[in-house]
Amino acid sequence: MVAGPPLNDEGQAFLVKAECPFLVDSGAFGEVAFQNVLYYGVQPSELEVLVNTHAHVDRAGGDWLFHEAGVTVAAGERDAIAIQRGDREYTAADMIGVELKPTPVGWIVKEEALVCGAELLLLPGHTASSLGIYYEGVLLAGDLLGPLCTKWGSEGEAWIKSIEKALSLEPNVMCANNECFYGKHKVRFMLEKSLEMGPPWLEECKPKN
Repeated sequence: MVAGPPLNDEGQAFLVKAECPFLVDSGAFGEVAFQNVLYYGVQPSELEVLVNTHAHVDRAGGDWLFHEAGVTVAAGERDAIAIQRGDREYTAADMIGVELKPTPVGWIVKEEALVCGAELLLLPGHTASSLGIYYEGVLLAGDLLGPLCTKWGSEGEAWIKSIEKALSLEPNVMCANNECFYGKHKVRFMLEKSLEMGPPWLEECKPKN
């Protein structure tokens, strides 16, 4: 972990040292993640890619800093549009109170792939094109557990399918919604509890039908 609770108050970000190093999210501002990447002995130029789990500013607000250092930014199709435009509504800047600086996205993810030997997963629901990373029993899932809002292209059915996909992986560790859950039983409990409760729509932006 290079940013986010318990390190600081930004969204969680992770440095993954797989077959090559890459970053998952960048936090709200990027400076903490940037310094911690260096602390762990990785130069920005060595990063294969910066994968955004989704476009919300607490997760993607620091993308510009890594982009300026020459790192390729990746995001799901709809989220990539929001990052490149600095879309205030889609990036939740209006809720979080931080602006996302428009940043070019060099890899628009439309299908699942491998990144340095890690699995890049399509996990839509929280946003229209949320992503996750699965590597050696660890699932980095952004804000997989919710909440949902129509302004972000959230879909209840897609959310359910993504939770079910996460369950099928049987991860030993899952980091989601700025928390990390350890042990297969705990992870399964959190995912099954989420399914039991149903899609967590924010009251102010539920679907009209």
